[in-house]
Amino acid sequence: MVVANQLVPTVYVTRHMHKAAGDDPMLSDEGMAEAQRLAAALRNKGVAVIFVTATRRSRQSGEPLAAVTGAPIEVYDPKNTAALVTRIAAIPGSVLVVGHSNTVPELVVAFGGPAIGPMAETDYGRLFAIRRVDGATVESRP
Repeated sequence: MVVANQLVPTVYVTRHMHKAAGDDPMLSDEGMAEAQRLAAALRNKGVAVIFVTATRRSRQSGEPLAAVTGAPIEVYDPKNTAALVTRIAAIPGSVLVVGHSNTVPELVVAFGGPAIGPMAETDYGRLFAIRRVDGATVESRP
């Protein structure tokens, strides 16, 4: 999203990519490939910080983007959306927030996007882009 040759600050929200089975699972091979595609899709979007939960699958979903952009990864509490909104409001550039099926709908609304309804347990990789200037939202898959 470019306006007058400048990137529009955007909050990108996604659910972690495909996971393996087990407690606090890692990403599956498919999920690792999806995380690479996410990094390719966002590499030139001005992402200044990547926010992840304390789970391995969330962190692994954001790590490829961090590797190509140098953006730091910060852990957030998915039970405290208000604190995350406040923290992100202080960041002038774009950010990526990696959430979970039960948190992404709330996150999209909290950042000014539309209600998207519940996500299925098998719904990985949906990417929402909420422009911080006017709240316009675009959904895609990386």
